[in-house]
Amino acid sequence: MRRIPVVFVAIHAVIVLLIFGLALMSPERLGLLPIVLIYLDYPSSLLSNWFSESLAAHVGLAQLFVFSAMIFIVIGSIWWYALGFLFQTLIKKLCHKR
Repeated sequence: MRRIPVVFVAIHAVIVLLIFGLALMSPERLGLLPIVLIYLDYPSSLLSNWFSESLAAHVGLAQLFVFSAMIFIVIGSIWWYALGFLFQTLIKKLCHKR
């Protein structure tokens, strides 16, 4: 039961690495794939978009993808840990009422 937040973070990290890895391997075909993460990691996407706009003129596409992936992993992991903690707390409260 205590592992729910950690499981959420692990699943999130795998998804982010997979999406950004695919986008880096084939930016012509899959370069827009990280858009999926805007909905998955809303707080991260706000920060990542702000940094991307300010860095776009100074770095290449690969560096921009790597930097965005790092932001999504760090901020998104905090977000998903909090969601997992809330979910775990809700489950505990529902189980103790019975």
